[in-house]
Amino acid sequence: MKRLKFYISIAVVSITLFSCKNYKEWTPENEKEFKESFQAEVQKDGSLNEEDAKFTADCIVEKAKEKNLSPDDLEKPENEAVFVEIVTKCTLESQKK
Repeated sequence: MKRLKFYISIAVVSITLFSCKNYKEWTPENEKEFKESFQAEVQKDGSLNEEDAKFTADCIVEKAKEKNLSPDDLEKPENEAVFVEIVTKCTLESQKK
């Protein structure tokens, strides 16, 4: 559970850094920027290896798209529970593979 909370906090930091710009929809450029930001944060502290970080970042973006959340929506307080759910599922999936 402690690791899960850690991953969620890393994802929140990534979203915060990523969301300094105004993104209304997912584009290849902002998808890449989010994934790189997330992977850099997770790998910086050594909590995930490169493969797991990439898998988790890809999973977060795909699940956000499935729920029709734009990059801007991820930072809104009303979507916090949905975002935590997405990160939790992706983290658990990366640990199972």
